[in-house]
Amino acid sequence: MNLQQIVIFFNNIIIFYTLIILIFFCVIIIASSIYLSNHKKEDREFGVIIDDMSEKYIPVSILVPAYNEGEVIVDSVLSLSKLQYEKFEIILINDGSSDDTLERVLSYFDLKESKRLFKKSIKTQEIKVIYEGEVNGHLLIVVDKVNGGKSDALNVGINLSRYPLFIAMDADCVLKPDAIQKLVYPVLVDKRTIAVGGNIKISNNLVIENGEIISQKVPKGFLVIYQIIEYMRVFMISRVAWNQFRSNLIISGAFGLFRKDRVIEVGGYRTDTIGEDMELVIRLNLDQIEKKREYRIENQVDAYCFTQVPNKFKDFKNQRIRWHIGLIQSINFHRKAIFNPKYDRVGLLGIVYYTFFELFSAVIEVFGYVVILIALFMGLFNSTMYLFLFISIIIYSFNITLSALFLERYMTERSSNFLSSMKIVLLSLFEPFIYRQLCNYIRIYAMIRYKYYKNRWNKIKREKYNAD
Repeated sequence: MNLQQIVIFFNNIIIFYTLIILIFFCVIIIASSIYLSNHKKEDREFGVIIDDMSEKYIPVSILVPAYNEGEVIVDSVLSLSKLQYEKFEIILINDGSSDDTLERVLSYFDLKESKRLFKKSIKTQEIKVIYEGEVNGHLLIVVDKVNGGKSDALNVGINLSRYPLFIAMDADCVLKPDAIQKLVYPVLVDKRTIAVGGNIKISNNLVIENGEIISQKVPKGFLVIYQIIEYMRVFMISRVAWNQFRSNLIISGAFGLFRKDRVIEVGGYRTDTIGEDMELVIRLNLDQIEKKREYRIENQVDAYCFTQVPNKFKDFKNQRIRWHIGLIQSINFHRKAIFNPKYDRVGLLGIVYYTFFELFSAVIEVFGYVVILIALFMGLFNSTMYLFLFISIIIYSFNITLSALFLERYMTERSSNFLSSMKIVLLSLFEPFIYRQLCNYIRIYAMIRYKYYKNRWNKIKREKYNAD
């Protein structure tokens, strides 16, 4: 095979790969639309969750691992204490912070030392002190422990928790008042449900005071706006579609609910990965299949959680490196499932998608650009075909963003800010050529520097919420 034949061969592969992605995402849009339509119908039939909370609610433990979260931690706890749910406890795990995270919480909430007894179901780093108190009538437990990472902190929280369901969430997050009700809903409707993910929204454009969302501003900044587009697409379309396919492999570490007994069964969170959220969900999937249990893992589109995203390139790069390293580790730990019919849809669809269309997509795309340049140089460039693909990609980016906006409005039944919506839709036209290429660069860089970054959390800097 000569050079010309090789270039033509890889040209065809790139065209085929791009068409497969476009077709697949069309299917995802359709699947998510069907799911959300059915979900809306169920919501009307069953009520917005539980009208009679006294008989049907399930107590929940909220686990909040914190490392150097002094700027946002008090607002976060206050927000949690105002949630509309019958019975829950808040467990804040201070993972050896070097700032004043612990001091701020102890001072603001007037907590006292506790001799609380608990069963150590999962091995963890040493606990120094446990503090207890109340906030708005709910038990607040604060644990000061030796630094061991987010996974270890969550395992400490699981050991200390008293209730059958726990929620793992990030310390900077602010929840809508009905978020727990919405997150618990799938468990109440179907007892086979073992994990539920929430809908993560961006809080950079929100004004928050005393844990409550006061107002919303028009988003500013290239990075923040494109992350708003990305999160909306992911949580309104992609994650929802996986509910239809019964192959959910990711529940965001920012806000997710789990059955405690099933998590303890599989050994809790792994501490040798920085992608603890995805790794746990894959492990739960495979464990339930191996044990021949009927189960469900859902993403709940109307359980809203607001989180800060990076607005500086350095923080953004560090976050995305961590995400991609976590993806590599999660798939590597469970590579036995890839194309393995033993694991049903998870092995034949879910993990295959994340391997070839998430893990290696950046490499394939960048390689495609190189092939195009070579073809152009050799006079083998099929201008008609590539013009078609170019236009298709722009139309796809526009349509998936518009679909996400429409579906969000349909689910919330409220109109969004027109200027913000127009800004988002118009900028989405350039997303494949600006933001996506930036993400491709970071993903490839993460793969090249895997050994250096594989154990680095690279925490992003938080900004204090205020009402100015």
